[in-house]
Amino acid sequence: MATIKACVSLPSTSNYIICNARIPKACIVGINEVDFDICIDHLVSVDMTVKGNIITSITPAGSSSLHSFWTSTIDLKNKIIFPTFADLHTHIDKGHTTERSRNPDGSLTGADRSTAADANFWDADDVLRRMEFSIESAYAHGTSALRTHLINMTAKQTELTWAAFSKLQAHWEGKMTIQGVSLVALSYFRDLEAAEQLADIVARHGGLLGAAVCCSENGGDPADDWTTCEKDRDVLLDRIFTLAKQRNLDLDFHVDENPNQRAKGLRYVAEKTIKFGYQGRVVCGHCCSLAYQSEDDLIKTLMLVRQAGITVVSLPLVNLWTQDRWTPAPLPEGVATKKKKRQNGITTNNNNQQQASSPLDITKTTPRWRGVTLLHEVAAFNIPTALASDNTRDQFYAYGDLDMLEVFGQSCRIAHLDRPYGDWPSAVTSVPADAMMKHKMKVGDKEGDEINNNNNMMMMACRLGVGGPADFVIFRGRTYSELLSRPQVDRVVVRNGRALTVRPPAYEQLDFVPFAIKTGQVAIVESADTHTDDGEQEEEEGTSAVGSCSHDSTTGGVKSKVGRPIAWDKYGRLLWHKKNGNGNGSNGNNIVGAPTNLLGSGSNNAGNGSYIGRIGALGGGAVLLGVCAVLLVGMREH
Repeated sequence: MATIKACVSLPSTSNYIICNARIPKACIVGINEVDFDICIDHLVSVDMTVKGNIITSITPAGSSSLHSFWTSTIDLKNKIIFPTFADLHTHIDKGHTTERSRNPDGSLTGADRSTAADANFWDADDVLRRMEFSIESAYAHGTSALRTHLINMTAKQTELTWAAFSKLQAHWEGKMTIQGVSLVALSYFRDLEAAEQLADIVARHGGLLGAAVCCSENGGDPADDWTTCEKDRDVLLDRIFTLAKQRNLDLDFHVDENPNQRAKGLRYVAEKTIKFGYQGRVVCGHCCSLAYQSEDDLIKTLMLVRQAGITVVSLPLVNLWTQDRWTPAPLPEGVATKKKKRQNGITTNNNNQQQASSPLDITKTTPRWRGVTLLHEVAAFNIPTALASDNTRDQFYAYGDLDMLEVFGQSCRIAHLDRPYGDWPSAVTSVPADAMMKHKMKVGDKEGDEINNNNNMMMMACRLGVGGPADFVIFRGRTYSELLSRPQVDRVVVRNGRALTVRPPAYEQLDFVPFAIKTGQVAIVESADTHTDDGEQEEEEGTSAVGSCSHDSTTGGVKSKVGRPIAWDKYGRLLWHKKNGNGNGSNGNNIVGAPTNLLGSGSNNAGNGSYIGRIGALGGGAVLLGVCAVLLVGMREH
C-alpha cells in the first residue's frame, strides 16, 4: 500500500517563509485588514514567516519575495492554514468501547445503560490505554488543547479516571493541554459527604467540577429525579457552586440534552453563576432544548447566559446521532403497531387505530430535527460559542476520531454555518481555547509580569499572529468546499515551527485483553427469553427501547432484553447475540451490527477462563458481510 504523501514539505530548518497561504480571518490577530485580500468566505491571503517556534511576520500574499533570498520559501498555492484546534468537550475515558458494550438503539437511555454495563471491563490498564489512544489521535489531527469529562458516579470510576488523567497530563505536558471535569448527575450532590470528597479530588488534580442538569431523555420533567431534581434543584446547584468557590474550581455542566421545552438547565445554571459571582468561569454543553423554547423563554435564557459570561459548547455530531430516535410516525389508514415506543422518556402505546390483518412493525422512525442547539441565535447574543467532539466510538456516539476538522465540517452542514462561514472557525480554535486558558491561568491569582504573560498567552491561544507560537495545520484544500469535501488525511501539523511526523494510531493498539475477561469475570449469561407468544417484544417499564442490555450484578455479566446471551471476543469486543440456547447451528447466529450468518457451535476457554463463549465450528459454511470475512473455528488464545 502506498504511503500517504503530505500535502506540503516543510524545510528541516526552523526558519522559513510560507507564501500564498489562506487563513480564516477569525483566526488571525494583529493585522490591518485593509491591506489584505479577503475572499467572500473570509479567508485572508497571506505570507507568514516562521523563525524557530515563533511567527515573526504575517503580511499580504506576495509581499515576502524580496526577503526570501536568505530564507527557505514554501509556496502553498492558496492552501488553507488553521491554527491548532481546541476540543472543549470530550469523554476520552469512555472512548473506544462501542464494540464491547454496544448501545442497542442509539438512544440516550440506551447509552446510559450500556455505559454502566461497560464498567465491568474497566481497570487501570484499560482506561489508560483507551484515553491515551484518544489523545494520540487528537494530537495527530492537529489539536493542542483538550478537555475531557470523567465519569465519576462510582468510587471505582473516580479512582481509575483521575489516576489515568494525571499520568497522561504529565506525559503530554508541552504537547497537549489536557483538562479534566468530574461528571455526575445533579442528584449526586444530595450526599454532602460524597460531594465534598469528589470536590477535593477534583481540586487535587487541578480539574473542574461538573454535573448533568435536566440532561436525561426526559430532563425537565419533575418525574426525572436524576438530573432535573425538581424538589431540591436550587439546593443542589447552590451546593455545587459553594463547593467550587471554596476550592477555587471552575465549572463545566451538561445541560438540556433533549428536545423538552421544560428542560431549562442552562437558565438555572446562568442564574446561579450570577448569584455566586462566577461570571466567565462556567461552560455549559449540549443546550439542545433551546430549540424547543418559546421566543420569550429563549430571549430570557440567552440574556442571562450572556450576563453570566457562560461559554456554550455544542456537540452536533453526537446530538444528531442520539436525539429524536422516536418521533411518532403517522401510520396509513387501517394500519396499527403493537410496539411500545418511547418519546422523550415517555412510554406510549400506538394501537389506537383499527387493527389490520398485517400490522406494520415500526421499530424505528426517521428523525424530524437535528438535535443541535440554536447556534446562530446563541452567537447573535455575543455568547462565546464553541463546537466540540463529545463522544468517540462509545455508547453515545459510535463514530468519530477526535478530528476537529471533521467536527467543523459536519457542524457546517448540520447547523448551516456557511454562506458565509464568517467567524465560525473560531468555534473550534480560539473560543474553546479561551475557555480553557481562563481555567489554566487563574489570572486572578497572579501578580505583575505574570499577569501580562498570561494575558499574552491567552490572546494568542489557538490563533495565528506575530509573536505567537508557530502551531498550525496546513491542509491541501484551497477553499472551504475543497477543505470540507475530502478528509484531508495528508494535512501537515506544525508544532513549534516543525512538522510532526506522527499519524493517528492504528486500531490494533486497542487489541488487548481486559482483566475482566482474563479472570472470567465477564462471560455469557444465559437469560430467559422475553419474547411474547405472538413474536412481538414488549418493553419493560422504565427501560430503554427494544434490544437494550441490562447489567447482571450477580455474575458481572450482561444479558440482552431479547433473551439472547451476549458474547465478547478475547479483546472485549461485543461479538454476537446467540439466537437459541443449543447453539446447534441450525438457524445460525447473528453478529451484532453486521448482515451475517455464522453456522455451527463450539467453545473456547482461553487462558485462565478468560474467554467463555460459543463461537461456531463451521456447520455448513459461514458468510460474513462487512469489512472483512472471518472464519472462526473454536477460537484459541494467541
